[in-house]
Amino acid sequence: NPNNSSQCTVHVSGATPTPTPSPTPMPSPSYTPTSTPYNFPGVQTNPATNATTYSATLNSIIQPNGSSTQAWFEYGLSPNSLIYSVDAVGVSANSYSINVNRTVLNLQSNTVYYFRAVASNNVGITRGQILNFTTAGGIFYGQQPIAETNAASLVSQNAAILNANINPRGTLTTVWFDYGTNTVFNHNQRTSSQIIGNSWDNIYFSAPVSGLLQDTVHYFRIVAQNQYGMSYGNINSFRTSTSGIIYSPTPMPTKTPTPIIPGGPITPTNGGQDISCLKVNPSLSPTFPKAGQEFNYTPTYRNNCSTDFTNASIKIILPMEVEFLATNLLYFAEGNNSYVYNASTISRDIDSSIAIRGKIKDSAHKNDTLLFSAAINFNDQSGKFRSIISNLSDSVGENKGSSLFGSISAFFGDISSGVIGWILFLVLIFVILFLAFLLASGRRQERYKQI
Repeated sequence: NPNNSSQCTVHVSGATPTPTPSPTPMPSPSYTPTSTPYNFPGVQTNPATNATTYSATLNSIIQPNGSSTQAWFEYGLSPNSLIYSVDAVGVSANSYSINVNRTVLNLQSNTVYYFRAVASNNVGITRGQILNFTTAGGIFYGQQPIAETNAASLVSQNAAILNANINPRGTLTTVWFDYGTNTVFNHNQRTSSQIIGNSWDNIYFSAPVSGLLQDTVHYFRIVAQNQYGMSYGNINSFRTSTSGIIYSPTPMPTKTPTPIIPGGPITPTNGGQDISCLKVNPSLSPTFPKAGQEFNYTPTYRNNCSTDFTNASIKIILPMEVEFLATNLLYFAEGNNSYVYNASTISRDIDSSIAIRGKIKDSAHKNDTLLFSAAINFNDQSGKFRSIISNLSDSVGENKGSSLFGSISAFFGDISSGVIGWILFLVLIFVILFLAFLLASGRRQERYKQI
C-alpha cells in the first residue's frame, strides 16, 4: 500500500545458593483478552540502583494478574548461572502493579553481577529479562552516560518520531524522552523507557510519540540514566501540522559503522556482530482503519543468522489513538500503551509473530497518523546487548456519515482541523439559507400574481 510505510532502524547497545527452576513453556498462540483473571504473573526487571563496593538494590515491577503472587530475584556472576536468590515477598492478588525492590549484600568489589526478577502464582512462574550491574572498587569507577538530542522526524498533525544519540560509557543504561508543549517537563510526559546496554558505542535511538495537539510547538529532550547518574540532552522542538500527512514506504537507512572521534559529536556505530540478518516486518490490517474500527497489528520477526539470540524480549508501543483489545502471547503492560513480551531465545532459521487486536478510538480524527513500534532486545553471540526497532506508520481513514453534516464534512475535509474549514462551512450554510430565502420569495411573488 503506497500510504502504509514501515521504517526499520538497527540500534546497537550493547545470599544462599538455590537451584534455578526450568523455564515455563509459553502457551500455544490464541488471543487472550486483557480481562482474563488468574493468569501468569507479569514481571519486568529494572536496572539496579545504589551499587556500592559490596551491595546493590535490585528493582522490578510485578503484576499478579488476579492471583496471590510470590516475587524474588535471582543473581550470579554469569547470565547462565544465577545461583543466588533473595527471600521472596508476597504480592496481593488485588494489586495491579507493584514495585518490588531488594538490597543484596556481601558482594565482591569491582565485579559484574547479573540478575533477574522472578514471580510465581498458582498458574506458573514468569522470569524477567536478565540485566547486570558493576560494584564499585578497583580502577574502574564508571561514568554517567552521554546524551545528545537530534531533530524529530515524520512529524504530522498528531504524531512524530523523536531521535537521539547516547553513549552508555560502559554501564547498563536506560533512556527515554521527555516531551511537552513547554520546557517544564513532568513525569507524565515521557516515552516508554528502553534499556540500551552497557557498551562504549555511540547508539542511535528513536521513539514514537502520538496524541499530540495540532499546529502546536512541542519540546523534547533525551534522558539517559545508569547507576552513576542521569544525563539530559539538549532541548529541541518541532511544530505539528494542521492536516494529516501520509508518508511513502521508504525505509529509514541503516546506520553504518563510524569511528568514534574523541571530543567530537556523538556518531552512531554498529560495533559487534552483524545482525542485519535478523528481520522485523510489521503489518496492519485493514489499512486506513476508521474511528471505532478494529484492526490487527502483526510484527513478524525472522532470524536468518547463523546463531541463536538469547535473553530476548519484544516491546510493542501502540499509538495513543488506539485501544488494546487482545493478543496471542503473555505480556507485561508497562503503561502508555506499551507491552513487553518475553521471547527468551530467538532461534536461528525461525519465524515468529505477535498478533495484537486493537480498536481505533472514537475520538481519533481523520488523517491522524498511527505510529506502531516493535523493538526486539537481545544478547548476541558475544553477549553484547543489541536492539532492532521497526516503526510502521499509517493514518486514520475517513468515516463517512449518512447525515448532511457528514456529507459536508466529507466534502470540505475535517472541518475541525482548522479555522479555514469552519469559515467554509459557515459560508456554505449562509449560501444555503440565502438560496432558500430567494426560493421562498419567488413563490410568494407567484402567489401574489395569481391573486
